[in-house]
This record gives sequence, C-alpha cells and structure tokens, in this order.
Amino acid sequence: MKHWILAFRLRTFPLAVSSILVGSAVLVLHACGATPNELEPSLNENLAKVQSVNHDTSSLIEPLVQGNGQLNFTDVKGRKQGHWITLLNNKPWKDEYFQDGLRDSVCKEYFANGDVYQVTYANGLRNGLCSQYDPDSTTAMFQSWYENDTIVYLVFPWGLAFYIVPVKGWHADKDSVEVNVKYLSGQPLYHGYLNRSSDTTLAVPYGEHRAYYNDGSLKATVNYDKDSMVLFNKKGQVIERTTPRKWRGRQLR
Repeated sequence: MKHWILAFRLRTFPLAVSSILVGSAVLVLHACGATPNELEPSLNENLAKVQSVNHDTSSLIEPLVQGNGQLNFTDVKGRKQGHWITLLNNKPWKDEYFQDGLRDSVCKEYFANGDVYQVTYANGLRNGLCSQYDPDSTTAMFQSWYENDTIVYLVFPWGLAFYIVPVKGWHADKDSVEVNVKYLSGQPLYHGYLNRSSDTTLAVPYGEHRAYYNDGSLKATVNYDKDSMVLFNKKGQVIERTTPRKWRGRQLR
C-alpha cells in the first residue's frame, strides 16, 4: 500500500527539490494560540514585508520573527508551537501547525508546479484526509485516508468524477471502509463502501454507491450487491440503466 503514496510523492518530489536547489534562503513564520482566521491579517502583513525587501535573509528574519510575536514560536523546551509558515523564494512552501513539537491539524506543502499536498495530523501522526490537488481544478488527483499513520483507503477523485466506476479499481487496507470524497468546492463527489480483498491491495465495493455532479445533484447510483446502475442528468431525470461491468471505462461529465 505504501507504494501508492510513494509513486505520487516521487512524481512531484523533483519539482519541490528543484526549487530548493536554487539556493534561496528558507524563512519561517509562526503563529501560536490563535485560529487561522485570527492569524490572517498578521500573516498577510508579514508576507507583504517579505515582498518589499531584498533577498538578504538577515534583513528578513528580524522583522518577521520579532514583528508581532505570533509567528515562528518555539517554547522554552525548543518545541515548535502553533502555526508555522515556511517560505521559499519569497513564496509559501509549507503551511503547518504544531503542538509540543508535533504536527497537528491540517498541514500543506506547495510544489513548484502549483500543486498542493495536504495532510491531516494528530499528535504527529497522519490521521484523516491526505490529498494532492491543483487549486485551479475541481477535484483532487488522489485522496487517501489515514488512521494512526496507517492508510485505510486510496481513491482517485478525478476518476470517480468522470468514470463513476473506477478503471483502476479500489484500494483499501481495512474491512468495512466508508469512502467519502468531495470536490475541492466542498460539494459531495462520491460515497460508498469497500471491503479489503484477502489476497491483493485491490478492494471489493459493496452496497449502494452514489456519485454526484459538482453542483451537488445526484449523477448515479451503483448497487454492487444487485449489480445495477442508474445514471441521471442534472435535472434528476434517468438517462440510462446499466450494470457496473458494462459501464466501466465509460464517462459521464
């Protein structure tokens, strides 16, 4: 299962590394004890300062670290606390939250090609949603779910949005997995259930699955127990009745 995630990271990793090798200094910002909304003005002000000065890192560190006391906080034990923003080439590179030196909450990494890699942490372990996406797209490239740093399932939202029945199948490392996928807008994209296969990483779908258009209207219902599938237009009218096997490889946009 680790091979799936590794494949994605390897494909994008050189893009991030190429930016790192340019030789620009990495600057770090931090916010402690406040919500992201509360931090927005301070963060914007500090980013504005970064844009207004030259590439001499010594001129950047002092106003950014000492300017408001909210960014880049390390406690007396040397542990990172709260909100940290790391800049590369005067642009956000990592947006992370820490509690007692451990990553906590939603953390993001920005790649050179504009993609965003997002991971949800709890006490330093991956717990919850992990995805990679282009902010200008409507769906993520991939989405995985973790429990205590162990992957539970992996899906490809862009494939679910177009194909409904995944061409590459399903992947799960746990039985009775509930899959919830959303568009980047927050609208529901797909909902269904998976069981782990006994002899492969491919999972077996079961029960009723539902796919949605990006406006939230129902696109299709797929009942894997009854081997039936119904497709709808955005007005809710039935446009086709088929089976998952017959539909596989076809698209409905």
